[in-house]
Amino acid sequence: MNAPLLHLADIDIDPALVRRLPSHLAYFHVALPIAEDDDTLTVAFAQPDNRATRELIEGALGSPIVAVRSRSDDILGVLDRVWQDVDLPERAIYLWSSDPLRLQTLSSYVARVVTPAYPELPMYAAPLGSAIGHTPDTRAVLLVAHSDTPEGRRDLVLRAPAAVWLVRDLASRPRKVLAVLRGTQPDRQLLTWLPALSQNLPIEITVLAAATPAADASGSPLISRFAVMLSPDTPLGAHLASMRQAFARARIHGRVLLREGTLAEAVYGAVRDSPVDIMVLAAESQGATSIDVVEHVWGRIGAALVIKAHA
Repeated sequence: MNAPLLHLADIDIDPALVRRLPSHLAYFHVALPIAEDDDTLTVAFAQPDNRATRELIEGALGSPIVAVRSRSDDILGVLDRVWQDVDLPERAIYLWSSDPLRLQTLSSYVARVVTPAYPELPMYAAPLGSAIGHTPDTRAVLLVAHSDTPEGRRDLVLRAPAAVWLVRDLASRPRKVLAVLRGTQPDRQLLTWLPALSQNLPIEITVLAAATPAADASGSPLISRFAVMLSPDTPLGAHLASMRQAFARARIHGRVLLREGTLAEAVYGAVRDSPVDIMVLAAESQGATSIDVVEHVWGRIGAALVIKAHA
């Protein structure tokens, strides 16, 4: 679709209308309700071409929507102004393990690795229902979980009401972090977790970005798309440049790794070449692709922090 570009500075925005979309969905998908006409809502998106996102936001709002395009920084600025004075539920970290006998070991892991980075967040052991159920009054912003089975991990990622930190090795302390950029606006959710990790733990961060090779009409490779990734005049290049600036402002230091191929291929290659302790990956709303990537490299990472929005 070719959504028109709307400059938010030119319109008056009703804060009550903005708050009809839950803040976690608005920030994750960079979406902003801006007008209501009869039974239709106009919503500004940074990426209005994503059909799945439009359908998810439409379902959350309970009304048909008309999508328009606005600059991501403008949308996030309005969201910050609208939500800054709203009392939100207490934020907390929940722990869950498929094996109750390992819950104490998981608690020790959190005390060593997670709590130093996020000391302001209280920690609770979670029963199964609150761990993976969609409870409307949830306080969880992070679920740190351990499961021995792929099915258990998939269930956690697909159904958990918050970001999920899946732990495989409960004994080690993380040293290397791989932050995976998907080339879309939800990558900004990485900034929720990486600054505190980088400032409170002795970790080395690598930021990974991928691009598929360009091809001619017959499908034969033409040129590398690295130039596209590095050019601020392309959507992917502009996103990468924006994320590098955001990382710099958040004092996140590390190296950028560019790989050619699909995102999954890039992750597989990066982890194969250098095993990591934590992989941070923003998940799409359903999480299926992200958990497939996680499972493919599960034996070579100590943990995977999968960031996701919940409806």
